[in-house]
Amino acid sequence: MSAITFSGFNQIDFNVILKAVMEQERQPLATLQQRRTALEVQKEAFGTLASRLSALESAAAALADATAFGARTTRVGDSSVLGVAAGGTTPAGSYEIVVSELAGAQVTTTAASFADRDLTAVATGGTLIIGGVPVVVSGTLTLQGLADAINNTPDIPVTASIVSAAGRYQMVLTGKTTGQAGAFTIANELAGGAGIAFSAANARDARDAEATVNGVAVTSASNTLEGVIPGATVTLLKRTATPVSVTVGRDTDAVAKAVETFVAAYNDLVSFFDEQNQSAAQQKTGSIGRDSVMRSLRSALREGLNRQFAPDGPLQYLTHVGIRFERTGKLSFDRATFDTASQDLAGLQAFLAGEGPSGAFDAVRSVVKEYSGLIPGVRSRVDEEMQRLDDRMAAMEARLAIRQAALQREYAAADRIMSSLNSQMGSLSSLNSQYSQF
Repeated sequence: MSAITFSGFNQIDFNVILKAVMEQERQPLATLQQRRTALEVQKEAFGTLASRLSALESAAAALADATAFGARTTRVGDSSVLGVAAGGTTPAGSYEIVVSELAGAQVTTTAASFADRDLTAVATGGTLIIGGVPVVVSGTLTLQGLADAINNTPDIPVTASIVSAAGRYQMVLTGKTTGQAGAFTIANELAGGAGIAFSAANARDARDAEATVNGVAVTSASNTLEGVIPGATVTLLKRTATPVSVTVGRDTDAVAKAVETFVAAYNDLVSFFDEQNQSAAQQKTGSIGRDSVMRSLRSALREGLNRQFAPDGPLQYLTHVGIRFERTGKLSFDRATFDTASQDLAGLQAFLAGEGPSGAFDAVRSVVKEYSGLIPGVRSRVDEEMQRLDDRMAAMEARLAIRQAALQREYAAADRIMSSLNSQMGSLSSLNSQYSQF
């Protein structure tokens, strides 16, 4: 709207009037916008609540899973001789292992060496059969060319390489698998060229690994032993005549770390509760501190963590494993109490991860899952309320636009009338001046 002024009549600026009127009439719209902003903050807060509940549920699920108690520790007396990876089913105990032989692959070389690898033809035709797989030569091949032909043959059980010593070159055939089962034979039917032959005696015969575990002899085609210690993998690294001690124990540190993760997740959730309650006390409209879901969730979690889980066992409350409430409402974890309880690891597992009401964290997880399922519905209701506000504000904006246009027309008409009156007043003043001369 262009400026509507009446400086020649009464100094009225109807733009100022229009702005004041519209600001007054927009107050209901501003109230709706404030409400919508508060809902956006609430929706974000419920998103944070959902995220922290998810972290708490994951932490509780980890402790409700019996496999969390299956971690093992291993100590190897000489890690340069062997390595041990224990699994969840490996029984705790001590073992002595002697590595008398390592598994090896067969190595066979050419009987003679050559002055070069890429110039002299060693064969022009024929067949070289290695481990029952034929390598057919249909043209002139050098030493390197023959090695390439061997390596490019499908299912060949060896790898061919060229080695150099004192300026001379030999071909080396190395079995792809270790152990006596990986031994291979060579039938040389090559012809032409300088000729090539393979040594009758292997540079190294294929051999199995040999060891004793607690005095029991074992053999293996590879240096990886399975089953000699139940549920564990033993990797042999070098021979020794001296027994190497291996100790397998239960890893309670992994469970303790899982408890610490749960305590941290719970305390993060309590911090969020406290922040929202403080915001509510300050009358911040975006707070969800007074929301019924928030209040009942906090109460249900505290009740669920404080209750008696196993009335007949030595472990009945979470305090018996070192998890207790502080005055702040947060949890603390006493590792010394936990370590004492973990001396009976089977009993600790039954208490924390058992099924039904006796499993502490299975019960806690049920509470968390129940309330986690409510959050999407709450956020959906917030979305619906925001949409209703959007519709009301859009309708109000349309009415205000019509109202402003109507006022503009009214003020424009008033402007024209007052301009006309101003002009008439000027004419009357002029006539008055003429008559005053008589």
